[in-house]
Amino acid sequence: MVRFANGTLSRAGIPQIILAQWFDLYEIAARVEYLGIGIYGNQSVAPDIDAAEFGAAVSRLLSPSEEAERFSRKAKEIGEICRMAPGKKGAVAKILELVEGGR
Repeated sequence: MVRFANGTLSRAGIPQIILAQWFDLYEIAARVEYLGIGIYGNQSVAPDIDAAEFGAAVSRLLSPSEEAERFSRKAKEIGEICRMAPGKKGAVAKILELVEGGR
């Protein structure tokens, strides 16, 4: 499974607003924007949060606009890809297969 900020949301295909406050979230927020599945919601003030900037991000995702539709469509596409991946259970199964095959 691809994990952007919240693996569950990625799998669900929900557009995301990332409020970067910790180390990895800065990169994840940039990746979410690059992939077109969400918005870096505090880019100008991170790690703080600005109400106007956050509100604008919410508006962009929820407004009846072509941009909001693009976010939703792209998030659903990524969600489908994530759901097809076997995730951590698949990774464990593959590791066990390799370990047992090496005996």
